[in-house]
Amino acid sequence: MSHEDSLAPDDAVRVTEADIIAAVRADQYNCAIVCAIQRKYPKARRVRVNSGTIAFSIDETRFVYPTPDAAVESIIKPFDEGGAPEPGLVRLKGGISKPVQHSENPDDKIRNERERRRYVVTRRAEAASRRARAVDASSRAGYQRFAPDQ
Repeated sequence: MSHEDSLAPDDAVRVTEADIIAAVRADQYNCAIVCAIQRKYPKARRVRVNSGTIAFSIDETRFVYPTPDAAVESIIKPFDEGGAPEPGLVRLKGGISKPVQHSENPDDKIRNERERRRYVVTRRAEAASRRARAVDASSRAGYQRFAPDQ
């Protein structure tokens, strides 16, 4: 596996003039740092950068790093505010990696939610029925308690 395909626990990406030109202002999915990450790691998917985190997936692993203050001050803020950011190195350190969690099929999600609601409604109806029987039984017992002796 070449260095281009792997990611060290602490690594860095270089933001170039070309990355800045290709970037879109105020877009965490198309900023200059995103362009630099995609250039360095061609397999990177779902790349997102904001002032708090840098996150991306390579194959079945999700990498999440805190955004360095230097990158926020010299690249992100100036670019988003209409200024001229400076090309430079963004150090990726102190991050975590975890397996990618695939979301459920939307149809499955809808079906599961429908089944859950049906279960809840059924449980509520059963509980209401038990309460009604209990109230009915106690009210009959109460009436019998005050009924005249025969």
